[in-house]
Amino acid sequence: MPNFTEIILDRKFSKILLLLLLLIFSGCSISQKKSTSNSNWQNEVLLADECGYDGLKCCEDKDQPCKYGQNCCVNPGNDKDNYCSESCELGKEKSFCRSSDPSCDFGLVCHSDRCLTCGNENQLCCQGQNECADNLFCFNEKCVTCGQVGNPCCPGAEACQRPENTDRRSECSNGVCRDCGYSSGAACLSEPFCIPGNLHNNDSCYRCGGLNQPCCSTEKNADACDQKENLECLSGFCINK
Repeated sequence: MPNFTEIILDRKFSKILLLLLLLIFSGCSISQKKSTSNSNWQNEVLLADECGYDGLKCCEDKDQPCKYGQNCCVNPGNDKDNYCSESCELGKEKSFCRSSDPSCDFGLVCHSDRCLTCGNENQLCCQGQNECADNLFCFNEKCVTCGQVGNPCCPGAEACQRPENTDRRSECSNGVCRDCGYSSGAACLSEPFCIPGNLHNNDSCYRCGGLNQPCCSTEKNADACDQKENLECLSGFCINK
């Protein structure tokens, strides 16, 4: 038979165990509520970002396709294309294009059924004679500066600019400026065909002068191999002396 002291201890232990269980379950419940609350908040944000706000597509709710009293603007050429805005006037910036000329207001161009700003650097080319602002060229439907690698060549003697902070060359080829003369790239059309440290072969440039690389010159001289690495040219390749 347990004595009086043991009975008291058993009761205290039971109470402590019960309190611990209650704390554990209540903590899980609070955590679950927080998780559910956070999830609901995130879902509401995602739903809000999907439709009904300025510049976003109209909601499918016929009674309130747009929030805050905005209008649902519909593309005249595609009734499934729409967005919410204060005004649905055609031809304005970021609005739908008009079906008749002019499709957009001055300084704008119609692209993918929207009127967008045009003519400045890295913007779409405008229509008509003044496609781009001064000193800019219309290339691949965008206004860009000339003379840079990948852009159209400039008129005049200096058609292309040397790339900054590099020993590479650039030249005009088929109306576009390209890098030339560097390792594993195309050789330049005029001398020097390749930059120092590269060998000209079959209209391409290859690294030379390093260990087990081709000699930079067919003649046996100090420039054929890297002297700092104590190399010499033998049978067309640079090897250790």
